[in-house]
Amino acid sequence: MSSKKTNGKDVIETNGGAIPISHVVILVGVSGTGKTTVAKKITEEEHERENCSCNTAVICSTDKFIEEEAKKLGITYQKCMENIQKEGRFKEITGKFYDEIEESIKTDKHIIIDRTNLTKGSRKALLGKLSDIHKKYDKIMEVMAVCFNLTRDQIDEHLSIRELETGKTIPSDVVDKQLESFEVATKDEGFDFVQYMELRGDSTVKIKSDAE
Repeated sequence: MSSKKTNGKDVIETNGGAIPISHVVILVGVSGTGKTTVAKKITEEEHERENCSCNTAVICSTDKFIEEEAKKLGITYQKCMENIQKEGRFKEITGKFYDEIEESIKTDKHIIIDRTNLTKGSRKALLGKLSDIHKKYDKIMEVMAVCFNLTRDQIDEHLSIRELETGKTIPSDVVDKQLESFEVATKDEGFDFVQYMELRGDSTVKIKSDAE
């Protein structure tokens, strides 16, 4: 089988015809490691590469729906999250998250999944659901993990900046629990590629691939 572009879309040529390739990027890392910033950069680069006015890449996250609800109600993200948890509505938010993923796959959008995805178990469940959706629409999934591995001091610095810029806060004990459960992503989990993002002392980003 060989891949090529047909009508601007990546496809795999098989004896049965051309099968569309769906590109998925799964971000992995605790809150405050810069996942959302990287997700936005990927969508901008994808937009420029495709050189069109349409949205060719979509950022899928549960935070998006929480932030929209918080804005509508005129409350903070943290207060909105607390309300959703008290009301037992996180399953509803997760449902919207997967609905957006399915619609993006169906309409040939590239996907960047912006969640913590901290454990091998959670990533296995996510990959399983993504695989099922791709099979439903007869598409091949090519998936990359981008794993953010920052120190606690670097995370705290990022969170302080984010709070000043957006008012969004993450309690320290939540970050502690995330760090305790964090498992570095590896290719043998089912990813086609893995990149590791680290922050040097001079604040420049170091990127390593799974081949290094």
